[in-house]
Amino acid sequence: LLPHNQEAYGKICQMYDKGIQRVAVVQPTGSGKSFLMAKLIEDNSESRFFVLSTSHKINDQFKEKLDDEMLKRINFNIYCNMPNMKKEDMEVLQPDYILLDEMHRALAKEWSKGIKVLLEMYPDAKVLGLSATPIRYLDRCRNVVNELFDGNLACDMSLSQAILDGILPMARYVCGVYSYQKDVESLNKKIEKSYNSEEEKKELLQQVKVLKENLDKGNGVSDIFKKYIISGNEKFVVFLK
Repeated sequence: LLPHNQEAYGKICQMYDKGIQRVAVVQPTGSGKSFLMAKLIEDNSESRFFVLSTSHKINDQFKEKLDDEMLKRINFNIYCNMPNMKKEDMEVLQPDYILLDEMHRALAKEWSKGIKVLLEMYPDAKVLGLSATPIRYLDRCRNVVNELFDGNLACDMSLSQAILDGILPMARYVCGVYSYQKDVESLNKKIEKSYNSEEEKKELLQQVKVLKENLDKGNGVSDIFKKYIISGNEKFVVFLK
């Protein structure tokens, strides 16, 4: 574990030792939340775990962090399966720990029904919830830390703080103009319909033509990508309409 996660993990263990059954961790994406879960599994070799995440792919990625002996003690599932999970299937789990990755999903209207049954079935199981976004803004701003974990936070790290502390890199924002044909056509029509004189219109249309020619010489989408994708391992957030 890196220092920031060593500190968070220490607080998790301290809270469990004090008898606090449900502990939450708020850390931004990329700060190593899954390593906290892996460390908890590693350090409790006699315990059984039930891991809930948002997708099978995420579960598969997490499994890669664990060895075969650890995997024998873990059951995996995803949130959308919880409403239809039979009671007898839950009874087979017998978890000592329940790990809720992306814990804010546990408050979803339908998914929460199965999770509520699970938690009531195992009141003595220790619960660890992790998320970068504990507030459900489109759900009356419900706070999963308060509702499901009684406000018990082992770590509360914002994205801005993680960047300031050097845990995560500063993002680079790239804005490229690459689709302007319709804009040019619209501008030409506005000029044609304007109250300017014919001479002024001719001059304005010529300016637009020169502008378009300059843009045509500029970087297209592929050139923009080539400029910023250097090693091939970069991660990107792409904003679309």
